[in-house]
Amino acid sequence: MCAGRSTKYLSGFRAGPPWQLMRFRKAIMPAAALLIISACSPRDSKPAADDSFLTGDPCPAPCWHGLKLGESSEDQVRETLRTLPFADQTSIREWSVAWREDNNATEVFFGCINPPVERCGGATISGGVLRQVWYVLGYTLRLSNVVAAVGEPDFVSHVPEPAENGCRTALYWVEEQTSAYSYESGQCPTLQELLEGFQVSPSLEVGILTYGLVQEAWPEIDAGGPYYKWSGFGEQ
Repeated sequence: MCAGRSTKYLSGFRAGPPWQLMRFRKAIMPAAALLIISACSPRDSKPAADDSFLTGDPCPAPCWHGLKLGESSEDQVRETLRTLPFADQTSIREWSVAWREDNNATEVFFGCINPPVERCGGATISGGVLRQVWYVLGYTLRLSNVVAAVGEPDFVSHVPEPAENGCRTALYWVEEQTSAYSYESGQCPTLQELLEGFQVSPSLEVGILTYGLVQEAWPEIDAGGPYYKWSGFGEQ
């Protein structure tokens, strides 16, 4: 049967996306054209990637395919995932994750047919309602495109990825409940550069978009963590 059954596994993971997906995105996207779709979907067609951020259909971000932060129930999340054409229905799984003080929150995640990623999105439920949604992009979207659509972000962070000699850059919009993540090879800016107002390249490609209450998902912002005020874009 092609229909997947949601199964819950225990884990001690913090809710959110697997960041390593951004490192492989450039390799994944060209390979998508060569992917043979499984028997669960027609071989001569492939559903479009999730472009709801660009189209605002069926609802503008941070609403996601009719799901609303702080309102939608766990059952509504499951029901919605079963309707998404780009999601691989056989891949839907659930984990127990940590969300703030709730160590028994649930993350429902799924793989995608387009882009062909084993784990390409997830929804975190705590207290019976949706708290966060994240998903891997299946098309090219640059940080400049997100800023043009959402406005200037409130914070920016740069997290080193020493094992891969790379840097994960994230922009955060508090009121808009949106975050955009990008990965690039090379070193992160130094503390001195950040304190002097380091500017992000507008051409960086977004790998993952996240919708969630920013200060709930990242309490370190309130605690004065490694987040810096937005200083605008630099050169390409």
